[in-house]
Amino acid sequence: MAPHLPDHQRLPVTTRLPGTRRECPIGGELYSCSRTVKAGHLMCPYHWRQVPKNLQSDVWRTWRKFNRTHADDDWKAYLEARLAAITEVERINRGRH
Repeated sequence: MAPHLPDHQRLPVTTRLPGTRRECPIGGELYSCSRTVKAGHLMCPYHWRQVPKNLQSDVWRTWRKFNRTHADDDWKAYLEARLAAITEVERINRGRH
């Protein structure tokens, strides 16, 4: 199992080659999700369903905009939305494991 890395050390989804798989980024000191995540997805389906709909929309909206523009500001907006989604799921799961 890969060690849990802080959010700022996790590679963004765009740096992975198409068709590659990785582990879900959700986890903390005592728990780390080891479910497989398909290329192009932020996290495993189990944890993605826990992301509030407004944050899911933010992730998709900012991701699509960055893919159109490749602008630094749009990349930053995507990373902020991504971090918000991961942080919220980790908050929801804190104490469950």
